[in-house]
Amino acid sequence: MKLWNQAIPADQKIKVIEGVIPSFIDTIADPNGIQKTIFDPIQTADHEILITFPIANSFHRQECLGVIKLLEASVKRSVAIRILTPVSDRIKYVTLKFLEEGHEEVEKGSHKQQIENRYLEQSLQTKITALAPADS
Repeated sequence: MKLWNQAIPADQKIKVIEGVIPSFIDTIADPNGIQKTIFDPIQTADHEILITFPIANSFHRQECLGVIKLLEASVKRSVAIRILTPVSDRIKYVTLKFLEEGHEEVEKGSHKQQIENRYLEQSLQTKITALAPADS
């Protein structure tokens, strides 16, 4: 089964040889692999992080895993953070606290505001958490 998951179709191999980098979708079943996939881009971003939490539970899960603490550390490295999340009382509390702490850090470093949070409308909620370090 592992060989099957790692196989690359011939048409994709040909495109790689031609210099076209193929897109890919990878299913990660290992919880440690999932956590590493989330933590590594946050820890290495040096310009901006865009993150979407589609439902309140995904936000709370990531908060428990320490993603919010990693984002706070990123602000100290002068990384801009943009968060899109649904509205709940707990999320408002955590994001307001995060915004206030981040603003204090930003003021100390005399940089522009580096944290922005926007709330999803109920009708726009999806089922996928997205993280995009927007480094150039």
